[in-house]
Formats: sequence, C-alpha cells, structure tokens
Amino acid sequence: MSEAVLCVTDLTVYYGDELALDSVGFSLTGGKLIGVVGPNGAGKSTMIKAIVGSILPNRGKVEVFGSTAKRALRRITYVPQRGSVDWDFPVTVRDVVAQGRYAHLGLFRRFTTVDRDLVERSLELVGLVQLAERQIGELSGGQQQRVFLARALAQQGDIYLMDEPFAGVDAATESAIVEVLRSLRDEGKTVLVVHHDLSTLREYFEELVLINRKLIAHGPTDKVFTPDLLQRTYGGKLAVFSNKDTTLVSA
Repeated sequence: MSEAVLCVTDLTVYYGDELALDSVGFSLTGGKLIGVVGPNGAGKSTMIKAIVGSILPNRGKVEVFGSTAKRALRRITYVPQRGSVDWDFPVTVRDVVAQGRYAHLGLFRRFTTVDRDLVERSLELVGLVQLAERQIGELSGGQQQRVFLARALAQQGDIYLMDEPFAGVDAATESAIVEVLRSLRDEGKTVLVVHHDLSTLREYFEELVLINRKLIAHGPTDKVFTPDLLQRTYGGKLAVFSNKDTTLVSA
C-alpha cells in the first residue's frame, strides 16, 4: 500500500456555535486526482482552509508527509475560490504568478533564473503568455482562474488543494485546467479539488470524498459514486436515477 501523503484526523470546526465540520477523517496517497463533493454549506471550503491552516480547527489534526501542515507548508499549494480575491488590486498576471515562488526565496533572496523560468513556464502551460502584463482585473473569469492555476504551478508543490477551480469558467478553460491537473497527477502529485458538477465526476476523478459536515464516504469513484451515498450526502435536495451503466443526478 502506498504511503499516505495527507492524513486528516477528527477534523472538527465551529463557526461560533454552528458546527461546520464534524470529526472528518481520511488519508490520501500520491498520484491521485480526488474530488470533494457535497451540497452548499457542507463544509467543503472549510475543510480545505483547515488543511492549509487558514482556519484553526476546534479539534483534530492534519499531517502532511508525516509532519504538521505548518512544517510542510512549502509542499502544499492552495488555489482559493476566485471570488475571494480583490481583482482591482494593481498587479499584473506575471506578478501574481510570481507569488508562487515567494515561499522558496527566503529572507532577502532575489529571483533567480530558475524562478523566472518557472514563472514563464507556468504562464505558458495555462496559455497566458500573451496576457502576462495585463492587470488581473481586466481578465475574464476563465482567464483569472488560469492565473490562479499558473501561480500554483510556479510554486512546485506536492499537494494541490483547489476550491472550485471550474466555477464560472468556459468549456475551453475547464478542459485546459483538467489537462493540467491530470499532468500533475501523472507526476505523482496529490490533487484535491472541490467540485460541484456531478455529471463530470466519473470523467475527472479516480477518487471522491463525499461530505456533508461529516464524512459520508471516501474511496474510488466507481465505489462511492452511487445513488445511496449521493442521497446520504445531499439528502432530499437530490434526485438520483440509475441504470446499469450510468448514474444521472439532478437537483
């Protein structure tokens, strides 16, 4: 069995008196593309933020490569929701992508040729070279999401945590992002993606984490993407129709 690269144990988070996550636990190995699925308010984004340390859990722990997430921070790459960013801030596309290298520079260090090459390569991989000097607020939603992805690539992490990377993007951008995520997986990276489009789960992810404040299921997509587990995850908000080969879902 492959060694776990990310272990979440008994993760519990409250917002005031409201329980957002209840004793969530699972472990992930390298070289996997994993979808995080659940209804609105299920705690998906909260879980991602707790893993990267931007939210302190009330209980539980996160281990990355056998160490604390704080000690392994350089190995974790976080792509937040596009709506959480101030797109009016006066920085260019290249400036934002270069931020992915900051954690590697250390105090008083300057960008090296390697750093600059990684930034340019990341821009190229997501198709943003021609827009590198554009102010980020001038971009379309799909282009803004590509900026996030390029910054993540420049960071050169081992675990990628992505919160709704396909939200508000066009079909071409979604396809481009999926190809990049698959290439990261093929390089042995662990890619954990919060995703809401159930119709693409089988195509995009080999593993799923189903949550609704509690962990409902975690495992291979063909084992956990079932009518019973989807109903448990979404409750009465979801109607599930299944035949021998396909599971169709509708809100």
